[in-house]
Amino acid sequence: MGEIKPWQAVLFAAAIIVVGGVLAWMIFGQQRVQLADKLYLIDVPTGDLYYADVSGRGGVTVPAKHPDTLERTLIPVSRSDDGGWMISERYRPAIRRMVDKMKLVPADVIDQGNWTVTTVETGEARKYVSPLAG
Repeated sequence: MGEIKPWQAVLFAAAIIVVGGVLAWMIFGQQRVQLADKLYLIDVPTGDLYYADVSGRGGVTVPAKHPDTLERTLIPVSRSDDGGWMISERYRPAIRRMVDKMKLVPADVIDQGNWTVTTVETGEARKYVSPLAG
């Protein structure tokens, strides 16, 4: 029972090679995922554009509270392929609830037909500071 048979030695060597290869791939082979450091938000009633710093451990509850009115009217927007802004399908029900329950009228810049935001200029975004931050 004390002797190692040749097939056991080969199996042991193969296991070490496989484990070493998997470890090397895990450490050196994967590309890092680039996460966004800003989240752009649009105020549904006014069409004003904000950005929130989400680098590190930052995050924003959606819909976010407007820093002045304290109403939850800020919805995330993202860049579309043509360089404009659009509202993700994920957040469209929140806008519908705002319209139905809060009786808000969406700003003219929000086209509810194709959910694009038409007149917001790049670089005009105000920094969002949560009303909860204190």
